[in-house]
Amino acid sequence: MNASFRLMDGSVSTQDLADLIARCDEGAGDETPPTREILENLRNDEILLAFDGSTTVGYCAMTFADGERNATLRFMGVHPDRRCAGLGRRLLAEAEAVAGTNGYASLRTGASISSDNVAAIGLLEHSGWKPVFGASLRMWRELKDLPDADAPAGYRIRTYERGDDTAFVRIKNAAFMSENAGGRAWTATDFEKEYLSSPHFDPKRVLFAVFDEKPVGTTTAWTATYRGREVGLIHWVAVVPEHRKKGLGWLLNVRALHKLKALGYREATLNTSETLESAVRLYRRLGFEVVLRRAVYEKPLNGGRSPSVISQN
Repeated sequence: MNASFRLMDGSVSTQDLADLIARCDEGAGDETPPTREILENLRNDEILLAFDGSTTVGYCAMTFADGERNATLRFMGVHPDRRCAGLGRRLLAEAEAVAGTNGYASLRTGASISSDNVAAIGLLEHSGWKPVFGASLRMWRELKDLPDADAPAGYRIRTYERGDDTAFVRIKNAAFMSENAGGRAWTATDFEKEYLSSPHFDPKRVLFAVFDEKPVGTTTAWTATYRGREVGLIHWVAVVPEHRKKGLGWLLNVRALHKLKALGYREATLNTSETLESAVRLYRRLGFEVVLRRAVYEKPLNGGRSPSVISQN
């Protein structure tokens, strides 16, 4: 296809662009298309269009923030009738050239891309994009052949008791101190919303590792939906720093897996980050495998070629 590329101008209205995006979104997986409000907040020089003659057949939306080294690839799509003809690669290459011409050192996806989105991952990797370290992971295992675990000396496992809200919040905030940096620590209100107000809440689902009658670790035998079916979920595994390297993470996970099996689940999942390397190693030892990876992708621009786009009017 003899495509041409042009930055957004008055010849294509926001409504025309929204209609194009709706068509491009067909069969493109579970990625959420941009709203009209988001589109209206983008500048014309941040929207790149692909044309086949006078017909718009693809789009790419970027964000150019003043003072930033990285431009952001917000959204991209190709009309279903024009796929599998190399237009996606050409459109992405033009976007890279536009960002480089604007002085940016790299172009980065604004959202993480799921490994289920095979077409998007294939396009990015074929074009030289690499995942940024720190992907979120979903891990899975069947609830059979579960290991056993005894509590280390001085510790025991018990379930939630009235008033344990404070203990849970204290443990979670202490365990995820570095993750909370720059963010917001949990409060009792968060615990109430996520746990006490949930239809799934059952005190026997929430486990605590206790030392000297003081809770020092926790996890929850929760529930989730995975590929359209209800499964068990290992939720918020946390141990306060001063009680780590005692085997409590293993103990809490094993007890939670047995709890899920007793509740009738046949499989379990959990969510973590590849930055938590020791946790990922623990989960692999427990028999979990990675079934889904969500990562932000990036490509250094290194002053590449000039774009062939026709500038906006």
